[in-house]
Amino acid sequence: MPDTRKSRQRGNAENPDQSKHDFKLRTILTITNMKPLGTNTGGALLCLLKSIWELKKTMIMQWYSFIGTDSLNPTHYKIRPEAPGCSGSRTICAIFTSGDVYPYIDYEIICHMVLALSSHSSNEKVILRD
Repeated sequence: MPDTRKSRQRGNAENPDQSKHDFKLRTILTITNMKPLGTNTGGALLCLLKSIWELKKTMIMQWYSFIGTDSLNPTHYKIRPEAPGCSGSRTICAIFTSGDVYPYIDYEIICHMVLALSSHSSNEKVILRD
C-alpha cells in the first residue's frame, strides 16, 4: 500500500501544474478578501470575474472630446454624441470609454492612449489630431 503522507507533503505530485494553479487562485482570493466557494477556489474567482464583466457591460461606452491640457484628467473631456472627425498623429483628440458626465479613465484606456501616441496612429478607443 503506498504511503499517502509523502504525496501530501509534496503537494499534488501527480499534477504539479494543478498545485501551481490552486496556489495562484488562493493568492488572488487572499488579496481580494474573497472566500472560496466550498473547496472549489476556482468557483470564487470565476464568480468575481463574472461580476466584473457584468458591471463593465452595463456601463455606457461613449466618445469624449479632449478639451484641456491634461489627458489623464477626466474634467478635461466633454461628451460627444458621435466620434469626432479629427485627423492627425500628434495629440489626443477623443477617447471612447465608459463614464457619465466625465469619462472613466482606467488602465485599459490609458494603454490605448499610450499605444496611439507611441505609434502616431489612432486606434479603436483613441483618435489623434495634429
